[in-house]
Amino acid sequence: MSLQIQEPETENTNPRCTAIGIDLGTTHTLVSIMREDAPELIPLDDQLLMPSLIGWEDNLSKDRKGPALVFGHEAAALLTTRPDHVVSSIKRLMGASPDSSEAHTFPHTVFPHASGGVALKMGDHLLTPTELTAHFLSSLKTKVETALGHPVHEAVITIPAYFRDHARAATRKAAEKAGFRVLRLLSEPTSAALAYGLDQGIEGLYGVYDLGGGTFDFSLLSMSRGVFDVRATGGDTQLGGDDIDEALAQWALGQAWPSLSPAQKMTARLHAKVVKEVLSHQEEAVFLHPPHQHTVTRDNLTHCAQTWVDKTFVCVKNVLRDANVQPHDLKGIILVGGATRMPLVQKAVSSYFGQEALHTLDPDHVVALGAGLQAKALSQGADHILLDVTPLSLGIEVIGDTFEPLIRRNTRIPVKATQTFTTAKDNQDALRIHVLQGEHDHIKHNRSLAMFEFVDLPPLPAGTARICVSFTLDKDGILTVSAQEETTGQKQTVKINPSYGLTLEGAKALLDVS
Repeated sequence: MSLQIQEPETENTNPRCTAIGIDLGTTHTLVSIMREDAPELIPLDDQLLMPSLIGWEDNLSKDRKGPALVFGHEAAALLTTRPDHVVSSIKRLMGASPDSSEAHTFPHTVFPHASGGVALKMGDHLLTPTELTAHFLSSLKTKVETALGHPVHEAVITIPAYFRDHARAATRKAAEKAGFRVLRLLSEPTSAALAYGLDQGIEGLYGVYDLGGGTFDFSLLSMSRGVFDVRATGGDTQLGGDDIDEALAQWALGQAWPSLSPAQKMTARLHAKVVKEVLSHQEEAVFLHPPHQHTVTRDNLTHCAQTWVDKTFVCVKNVLRDANVQPHDLKGIILVGGATRMPLVQKAVSSYFGQEALHTLDPDHVVALGAGLQAKALSQGADHILLDVTPLSLGIEVIGDTFEPLIRRNTRIPVKATQTFTTAKDNQDALRIHVLQGEHDHIKHNRSLAMFEFVDLPPLPAGTARICVSFTLDKDGILTVSAQEETTGQKQTVKINPSYGLTLEGAKALLDVS
């Protein structure tokens, strides 16, 4: 097996390009752009934080092909009159399949889609998370261009460090559908560290604790003289402030919770979110969801949130173990994400690492600011270097339903790995290649990415044919797999797009045979 670390691609250095940074968050979305030597947030509808909400009205859209969608603050306004016409947390469904945990735990009704993925019902129409995100980003693009007074075509978009390949590919596809040329999919903790490193001038080994609305990431970065080197990363794409909101709402409503409609539960979660935010700087707050009203103390919130906060440290311990680092080895801890404003979180982080965490930059803004810095770097050039890693191992199925990794987690990207396989039977004329992502030895515990069949192998004795399988992981963490039979030179290539565990016939449609 060979492993080749590739140099980053040469980026566009056209100084006339205007590139933006987009923090596409579960709860809020922010946009930044470089102004002279510093990133600056762009107001969207006169506010810096645009709710990551999508709603629909009963009338048809202008092209009469679907419901009239509204986004951000307009969608938020519908919550008071038509909460059943608003969906949230779309980010949690990116790249999800109908049988996935993401679909089963999503707060809105999820439907299977003909693509093999999932969809949400907007009026009489089923739209996939990729389609909805594309509409959302298209609306955002229009708002940004109105604010700036000129077109914008290029963007760096932030994603959770622990996003799987399907979710990364779905995010890129949505942005391209919205009219963006995606310069980079940048992990959120790395983006935050970039903002701190360039704005605050910090250097050394730092941990980034990122607890957002729907996801949690923890990354270790070494920062020195303009080089940002991600050492290890981990997280949970189904763990965030949304879960704490729901736990608090369930606690406050007690036995009334199960009988609520999905729209009523959404409203209750929003009330709980407000209470959670108030309790970050007050000892008491009132949870009001007519006819229910409760006084909630900070201790009550701690009771509801403790389990979720404890889960974040399972991820933290795994990352430290992977990097062979002890908590006291870190020079500092950076807090990212609105949920880190909770005193419970700040106290837990400080206690675990034995030092006060950094939050001098607004935890809601810092990811977007870093994205703006990287957008300038990739469109106009910069004097810093960003080195990232892949969060999960990638490999194929071998005999005995066993997972054989070709690229292991925390390998620096971009990277190319190659391994040679052979046939198990005489005159075997085909070889199935099943691509998976995960950390378990058995394939059933990992995520299936794609499956294709290498056909028309030469008739040779068992163990004679040589099929060279190559994995190429680009700077955005998106995978391309190729296989070549050394005797004939026959080659097949598949770019891993969201396939949701396609059947063999479905996966064959993705093949480019040469």
